[in-house]
Amino acid sequence: MRKTKKPLTTTDRIRQGLMRSVAETRRALNLTQEDVADRVGFSTEFYSRIERGRAIPSVQTLVKMSDALGVTPDVLLGFQQAGDPNPSAAPDDPADVRRTIRRLRVASPSTLRFVNALLNELDRIEGRPEDSVP
Repeated sequence: MRKTKKPLTTTDRIRQGLMRSVAETRRALNLTQEDVADRVGFSTEFYSRIERGRAIPSVQTLVKMSDALGVTPDVLLGFQQAGDPNPSAAPDDPADVRRTIRRLRVASPSTLRFVNALLNELDRIEGRPEDSVP
């Protein structure tokens, strides 16, 4: 019998985003784990556990970490790239727009290519140049 993979839970996605993004951000700033832990005010061991996916920081700790590293919490969660000027939908965007953006954040590369091709085709049909925003 073939074993199917369980879909990732929100906690799993947060853990994976933290594991990848926290370490990448720290390295980009040429900091050690100890440097970041000192800046935030907790132990190096706890910080190391976050980078290894063994701990998920509280919201308050995540905000302290983002302040210490000079990035937004979205960057540390892996939802946004550092320096991205418009990473997410605005709170006043319609619910379907916010839902679509959330889904695209976790989409596979092939799904993103498909959506991009679809949008380019819509632009062509409507006579807009590619990558234009109405």
